[in-house]
Formats: sequence, C-alpha cells, structure tokens
Amino acid sequence: MILEQDCGWTVEANRDPAELILKYPGRSKILHFKAAVCPSDADSKQPIIGQDSVDWAAVIKAAQQAGDTEYAIIEQEWYLPGKTDMESLAFSFEGLKQLMP
Repeated sequence: MILEQDCGWTVEANRDPAELILKYPGRSKILHFKAAVCPSDADSKQPIIGQDSVDWAAVIKAAQQAGDTEYAIIEQEWYLPGKTDMESLAFSFEGLKQLMP
C-alpha cells in the first residue's frame, strides 16, 4: 500500500509531513506538494511553495532519506491576489525548483 500524502493539508492538520514520510518508509512513492498557509502565518506567508507554512526543505530531505519517492504532484489550490491559477502555479514551481538540491 502506498500513500499520496498532501503535504499542505498535513500541515493544516498540525502534523509534520516529513515525520510521516520517515515513519512509513516505502509508502511515499507519490508526494502531493501544495502550499498551505496556516492561520497563525496569514500575515507573513503566501500560498506559494517556499513562501508558505510548510517546511519544504524538511519534506524534500525526508523524501530523499526514505529513498522511495518517484513523483511529486504540484497543486495550486489557493492563488496570489491578482494572479491567475497558472501564474500562481508557476511561482510555486519556481519555488520548488529553488528548494531542490
């Protein structure tokens, strides 16, 4: 059995996505990368990967340590004010590329 963890909703649920990746090795073949802004971060964060409430560096490191992630699915559920869904997604994709080693 594999899991497609939505890392954004994991953080919204007050859980650590990196911890879950490491806790269940072999089950994170697909990771769902979605920016999430927790209510406590609403004034300082943006719904863009790398500018949001998710510790993406820790998620990527955990995925590399577990060694089983084959795909990262990027979803843009929330958009920047005045930007389209595809423009916001492009910002998240760029943010993710900057986080990759």
